[in-house]
Amino acid sequence: MFWLSAFAQEPVSPARQCAEAARGTEIEVCLKLAARHPDDADAIQAALAAHVDRRRGPDRDLMTALLQLESPDSGAAGARALGTLDDPRAVPPLVHAAETREEPVASAAVAAIAAYPEGVGWLERWMLDRDLPLPVRRSAAEALGSLHTAAAGDALIDTLRHRGLPPALRASILDAVHTGHPHRADEMVRSISRDGTVWLTVTGAAAMGYTLGAAGRVSQP
Repeated sequence: MFWLSAFAQEPVSPARQCAEAARGTEIEVCLKLAARHPDDADAIQAALAAHVDRRRGPDRDLMTALLQLESPDSGAAGARALGTLDDPRAVPPLVHAAETREEPVASAAVAAIAAYPEGVGWLERWMLDRDLPLPVRRSAAEALGSLHTAAAGDALIDTLRHRGLPPALRASILDAVHTGHPHRADEMVRSISRDGTVWLTVTGAAAMGYTLGAAGRVSQP
């Protein structure tokens, strides 16, 4: 009977754990399993799809968007869908996609998370994350420019105070302030021109001219 005992103790596969998750916990359970067992992601995704077929309403919409996000062909569309759901459960998978997926999925996830209250904090963090690809960091600046909130403006201006920003990222931040927060252009100039060394070593005359123009200090042709 030893073989029967050994069979009874055989661990349950991640996909089966996802499939057997209690109603109302499927999303959290399956997402955690997928993060812990990336080699079983396809099977877990199939199990989550089965849950989708049995659900209606907001949970079904969330599960459908998650399945799209996980697919290489529809990942960007899934990220955009998660940004429209007003469901806080969408935030962790969007964060994961922004930090681990390739373009265009990563940038789509960055733009989508701007729809959530905690998005500003993540966007500011990503602008300063040197490990992220430059397009993702620039997408974070663009997303903050689209928010038109005081917190978003603060994040952009505070990031400009950091040394060593790539010129392309700094240009994106300047543009985000100019287009999304024009009333703060003067503040931006004051905050980032206190230390002339920063401008000389990081941005140069071209960036300074752009900023002064955004503040209305350079006459328009």
